[in-house]
Amino acid sequence: MIMKTILLLFGLLCTAASAQTTWIVDPNGGGNFTDLAPAIAAASPDDTLLVRAGTYVGPYTLDKPLHIVGDGPQLPLIDRIFRPSSAGAELASFRNLKIGRLQFYAAAVLEGVFADTVVVSTGATASLHSCTLGRGATPFGSVNSEAALMIQAASVAVSGSTIRGNPGRALSINCFLLAGDTVWMNGGALSIEESVIEGSDSNQVSGCPGWTPAGSGLVIYAGTVRLTRSSVRGGFDQNNLQTEAVWLDTPAVLRRDASVTFTPSTSLGSLVVYPATLADGAPPGGSITCTVGSDPNLPAVLVAGLGLRAPVSTAFGPAWLDPTANVILRIGFTDSAGVLSATISLPATAPTNLPLTFQGLVVPTGSTDLALGAPAIVQVL
Repeated sequence: MIMKTILLLFGLLCTAASAQTTWIVDPNGGGNFTDLAPAIAAASPDDTLLVRAGTYVGPYTLDKPLHIVGDGPQLPLIDRIFRPSSAGAELASFRNLKIGRLQFYAAAVLEGVFADTVVVSTGATASLHSCTLGRGATPFGSVNSEAALMIQAASVAVSGSTIRGNPGRALSINCFLLAGDTVWMNGGALSIEESVIEGSDSNQVSGCPGWTPAGSGLVIYAGTVRLTRSSVRGGFDQNNLQTEAVWLDTPAVLRRDASVTFTPSTSLGSLVVYPATLADGAPPGGSITCTVGSDPNLPAVLVAGLGLRAPVSTAFGPAWLDPTANVILRIGFTDSAGVLSATISLPATAPTNLPLTFQGLVVPTGSTDLALGAPAIVQVL
């Protein structure tokens, strides 16, 4: 029944998907445009920009939902992309690119992206898979030594990725040295699965004496963080002494399962109150496995369907699923690690760049009501 429903959803979208346009951006003149700015201006929502190797100097403002995909084995270099709040809560995707700085206020999918800094701003939802962020990710280097991943009151899911701390910096002309940041968060929900988080090592700053302090892998001022099958380490100072892996302020909540390692070790850990849904994209004919994470042995539901450009308010929290085109994948209980999972197979005729949304509902500890988790927005690649 599940497969029949998924096939029906793909069938309904085939006509719309075929009407989307792919534009080629080639700095050497072998495509429709030689730069991103005119390509963005000409494209319609849900079009694809196929970007060939080269260096693209912005900043570029992405004010519509587009799919920006690197073409070929050599990834294109884009210095800055910004999605303003005026763009609305619409899905954009970025795949196989190197970006100096990417900031957005709307839903986004990042697949195979190298970036010095990714900023997920207030109200946005992001899914990052197979990404490399932070120090050494691109030739551009971080802007003002920002964190590799900055989250401000947003929902973010990270899987299969490596995040390294950016270099430390000096504050003002007084040479007050600050540690570089890896993951910096102030509000929202963050899920990290099968990823490596490395704190920033001490470094010297031009024109200032001494070394910057080593940085933690996670710096969380507020919000909820869940870690699964991942490692987090603190950075090393100039004397090879290691700082703490996690810095957690009082309003923040952190939950990890037994597979997570902190170096140096820490006793941090508390109950999660915001479930998170994770899933990876797949090609036509492949399969997608999605999971919802909360506390062990709790009732849970996994739902898949077509995504919305903006969430719908419900009694259970923000819903990112189209109520007219979704299917329940699984109803059950989370396992001893607090996870419920389900797998779907994609038909070989599935249209590429199709966004699918997975969202889980669980009963958090201490509550009797279902709560919607942060969604996983993935693509048919």
